[in-house]
Amino acid sequence: GWVLGSDGVRAKNGTKLQVKLWTTNGTEFKRISEAVQAQLKAIGMQAEITLFDASTINAQYKKKTEHQLAIRSYSWTNADIIDWFFSAKRLGYPNVSMLNDPRAEELNDLAMNKARTWPERVQNFTRYHEYILSQYAFAPIYEPANLFTYSVKKLKLPEAVRGTRVTSQTILDTDAVK
Repeated sequence: GWVLGSDGVRAKNGTKLQVKLWTTNGTEFKRISEAVQAQLKAIGMQAEITLFDASTINAQYKKKTEHQLAIRSYSWTNADIIDWFFSAKRLGYPNVSMLNDPRAEELNDLAMNKARTWPERVQNFTRYHEYILSQYAFAPIYEPANLFTYSVKKLKLPEAVRGTRVTSQTILDTDAVK
């Protein structure tokens, strides 16, 4: 029932199809928000972007009623983080999607607490994650590439890196080449 108006924005019963789109004020998030805003405009939906510093946006999320869409990072490499972002126990912040769904909570409990074996844990988390995706609580946008270069003439890295990837949290025991 949303009809495209002459201004390119859909409306229904005199109400324009528009949302508040929040993100933090970093360049990456601002650019992603602008791309999402353009994509929404292409389908007739207006998005008003508001940029916040990190502490202010978290305080705003905790109010639980102000935002409609948010651009956030989801870069944790362990599946446990979906409990943090989507559990009904964490509505507002960090669950900014405001997902509060009994089936999601049941799958969350299975994933977080009920597995007896590693394969069962993987299966439970896969089912939980797939269900969250099916509810459109979030939409994965992109995976940033992290490139690291170094000179073997100046720096010797260990043969194995402790952790799953090289990021700002990775600990490397390096030696200067003499």
